[in-house]
Amino acid sequence: MSKSQDRYRTFCAEQTDLSVFAQPWWLDAVCGENGWEVQLWNTNDQIHAALPYRKVKKWGLTRFEMPPLSPFFPLMIVNWQPSDMHQQLSMQKKGIEALLSGLPSCHAHVLRLSPETDYVLPFYWHGYALQTRYTFRIYPTENHVPSAQARKNIRKAEELGLRIEDLESTEALLQIVQAPFERKKVQSPYSNEAIQRVVEAIRARGAGFLLQAKDKEGRVVSAAACVCDSQACYLILGSSTEEGRRQNSEYLLYDACIKKALSMGLIFDFEGSMLEGIEARNRAFNAVPVRYTQVQRFGLGYSILLGLKAGKAKSFLNSWLKL
Repeated sequence: MSKSQDRYRTFCAEQTDLSVFAQPWWLDAVCGENGWEVQLWNTNDQIHAALPYRKVKKWGLTRFEMPPLSPFFPLMIVNWQPSDMHQQLSMQKKGIEALLSGLPSCHAHVLRLSPETDYVLPFYWHGYALQTRYTFRIYPTENHVPSAQARKNIRKAEELGLRIEDLESTEALLQIVQAPFERKKVQSPYSNEAIQRVVEAIRARGAGFLLQAKDKEGRVVSAAACVCDSQACYLILGSSTEEGRRQNSEYLLYDACIKKALSMGLIFDFEGSMLEGIEARNRAFNAVPVRYTQVQRFGLGYSILLGLKAGKAKSFLNSWLKL
């Protein structure tokens, strides 16, 4: 464990309302204890901001990327309470500049910032490209009712005898979540080991819930894992078997997840995806599209490699960044 990581653990223990994705225990679960690092900004031995990252080497190039199963990070600027907007923005600018200037050299850096992080101009000034992305959220303050189509799908699943239970076996979750990648013969963006660590951490800390849908024969046809902090509940994993998809099991399962989150007074976050099919499903639950920003910067070596892949840049970029 590095000195910065050790200090970061102490720093996080002193914070309240910290995003689950910035928690050291979460980073340990998704990356392994030695699989992540953190850049700190501090003065007079007091930490004011922190930026965790995962360092990956491939093809002789180094990139800093988002940890697996983590949709975004908050940008934390703490221990100062400016009195007006000018001072707030000035402090955020200073913090971002300090964090980026202190990062080790790399060929590519991709970072997704939470919807609550709305001041990202300093990244642009440091050579980062800004990209708007979307997640979908359901708020506990609203009288939530799924769309007519979603209610129809839920009703069909119930008529077929599907039922929702607490997840019994992590193995069932692994098989269901990884099956679509195996069918498409593409590499999964997260390993079985990472999923197992996450499930164990959620259970050990009571930091979320895990649900499954069973058909009338007792087969698990859908499974989902949700992790929670003080503000929101995030659907980090969820999928179904081919039979479960035909039975609309995901609609029944996600409806149960949403109701559980709202009963806890939490925002339900579908954990954003830019895929059109997933967007349609999220929209069917009458979830609200919420913007967040991805910032990314590519060095010369990385840009040259992309140039050599002319005509295949999109698929190459998706493989590289695992988006």
